[in-house]
Amino acid sequence: MNIVRFLLAAVIGSIVGVLAGAFGLGGSSLMLPFVLLTGLITDYKTAVGTLLLTMVAPTSILAVYEYYENKKLDIPVAIILIITATIFGYFGAKINAYYNRNILEGWTGFIFIFIGIYFLWRSQQKTLNFNHTK
Repeated sequence: MNIVRFLLAAVIGSIVGVLAGAFGLGGSSLMLPFVLLTGLITDYKTAVGTLLLTMVAPTSILAVYEYYENKKLDIPVAIILIITATIFGYFGAKINAYYNRNILEGWTGFIFIFIGIYFLWRSQQKTLNFNHTK
């Protein structure tokens, strides 16, 4: 790995770490557009596989500790999500291997748009609260 790729990966990891820790967004969903847009990884399927590997490592353990300290964890739900996501992640990898890059990228874009619309809608359903204390 050359120094430029190393630094680019470090910058992307740092930005995504802050965003994921602050907003609870999945690191992979944030990293995917970053690594593809910057050309760090150019092949979609390689990007997906690489980002799945980052999920195996404890990339969010320090952020989780902070949420634990603030009593903002539902551990039983997390355990169920971990188990089911682990099992069904295998089937997702099978889907990835079956379909071509264009179909996968199209569905990824659709999912991101859907998520964006949902959060924009949700943000308008609540009274704005600018009190950022615990």
